[in-house]
Amino acid sequence: MTYAYDAGQHGLCRTALQVSHTVWPMVFRSVVFWLFVAINLVTHYCYRYSYFDTESFGGSFHLSWTNVQVISAITTFFEVFYTSQSYQRYLLMHHELNEAFRAAHRLIFEVKYWAQGAGIEYFRLVTRYTRVSMFLFIFELKNGAASDEHLLRLMEFGMLRTEEHDLLRSLSSAQRQLKLLELSAGTIRLLNEVHPINPPALCSIVGRAADASESQKHVLDAQRMPVPFQYFHILNIMVVINLLLWAYGMAATNSIFGPIAFFFASFIFIGMLKLANAIANPFGSDEVDFPVWIWFEKFLENQMVFTDGNSSFPEAKLKAILKLEGIPSFHPEELSAFIQNPESFPARSSSSYPAGAFHSSYHAGYAPVPTSLSGVSH
Repeated sequence: MTYAYDAGQHGLCRTALQVSHTVWPMVFRSVVFWLFVAINLVTHYCYRYSYFDTESFGGSFHLSWTNVQVISAITTFFEVFYTSQSYQRYLLMHHELNEAFRAAHRLIFEVKYWAQGAGIEYFRLVTRYTRVSMFLFIFELKNGAASDEHLLRLMEFGMLRTEEHDLLRSLSSAQRQLKLLELSAGTIRLLNEVHPINPPALCSIVGRAADASESQKHVLDAQRMPVPFQYFHILNIMVVINLLLWAYGMAATNSIFGPIAFFFASFIFIGMLKLANAIANPFGSDEVDFPVWIWFEKFLENQMVFTDGNSSFPEAKLKAILKLEGIPSFHPEELSAFIQNPESFPARSSSSYPAGAFHSSYHAGYAPVPTSLSGVSH
């Protein structure tokens, strides 16, 4: 799950030395990292204790840092570009995934509006098909396509009926989504027969259903189109070659800081590559991955508040509120100050507000409210 933090609460040294929720564990668990460190230490030991003489390092075994700098510069460019592309893809999938949740909410909202009264059972059916579609979509992102065993579990949960299971079990994941879209559209058509909807609104509802399905495909398209493997392959070759040259070049010194410099240089290179690999697929089990199961849970919780009949606002109360509605009685400065410092405003009863504030004339403006702020203009 993505680690939430406040940059203002993390100082430079404190952040650098933090181990949990960082790339330190990722790199230290890497066998390759310790292999390069071992190569560097062995080479440094051999050089320092004259297993290689200095003339050999100045002749046939001499490594020019000018040549190493060329390779390092190219490798750094390739790795930074790969990391940038991975992060852009990470942000894109986050945006598209949240758009998929929003599209499902918009569909349910519009269907409920037009299915009031006699069409409520059609609304519930469209809602269930939408939830099944979202579940299969999220499940595929996290675990791959759902099997027949998984569909049977959905029946146990009450999300699928026997007839629907028999219809979906033999289909691929893409075919299941299209079939669920067809079932939703068919239910909307039946709703229109018993509870006629004006043509523009009907087209809008069907369009919402198609948009909900399309938003899922945008996420899947982004997930299935990573950086080409050939680029990833040559990047790994460049990193290996660069680290081998560093391991050899930084070992050819009598100073103890050669291996220390290599340790941190290789940590940075391998750490960047591992972080880029982690965010390239944000639906796994890494710490930077999206907690899609929690997002789906909240999606259902939020939607059930809206779809549950017990939480509906009675129309009679709404009409009573309409009769009281008038010119705003709040003061802009007070509201802005409340946002700035909520604790400075003690709670007060409704009787402390000016009488008849909601019925004041237009020329009276806002109801007078005491405020300690002055000279505020924006």
